[in-house]
Amino acid sequence: MWPRVNGMRALELGTAGELRERLNALVLAGRKTATTGLLAEYVEETEGLEFEGERLALLGNDGDCVATIEITGVGLTPFGGVTWEHAAAEGEGDRSGYDSADTRTELDRRGLRGQIAHKGEKAPIQASRRWHVERTHAWQNAFHRLARCYERRTTVINAFFDLADTVITVRSLIRRAWTTHRWDDRPQRRQ
Repeated sequence: MWPRVNGMRALELGTAGELRERLNALVLAGRKTATTGLLAEYVEETEGLEFEGERLALLGNDGDCVATIEITGVGLTPFGGVTWEHAAAEGEGDRSGYDSADTRTELDRRGLRGQIAHKGEKAPIQASRRWHVERTHAWQNAFHRLARCYERRTTVINAFFDLADTVITVRSLIRRAWTTHRWDDRPQRRQ
């Protein structure tokens, strides 16, 4: 069972600390009007889904209620079916995947300044050709087992990436060897 505050179910966004403070601030500012959860968590906690009209207590880091949230709609959607409208209502913007306290700390440690381009804006730095990382990601995307990954264990996912990277590297070495290593009785490339 989830905790109850003032007779209402509690809503704790993100993990305690800076993330929860930021998400709560977005809610209080009216920019975050939707959130997403895993159905498995409701099953695990033997908790029913929220329902339209229900009120939840939004909790801060100290466990105190910072606001009362009213549910205006509930839907069950597979991950691939989430709409852009819902993603925008999450209020975290298109930067949320790249901008975090950990990222900013690491950039500061290296003496760098991060600058993320917003959707529709020109990137701050333009490359004359594709970066090696982008190319590698494109090659990895050719492995459909990685593109549609349903594994839960990190070690299995990392093993698939390692296998894909090994295949990519071996293919690259073979292509390079065909053009750089020549001898008289070399086998034909294609028969």
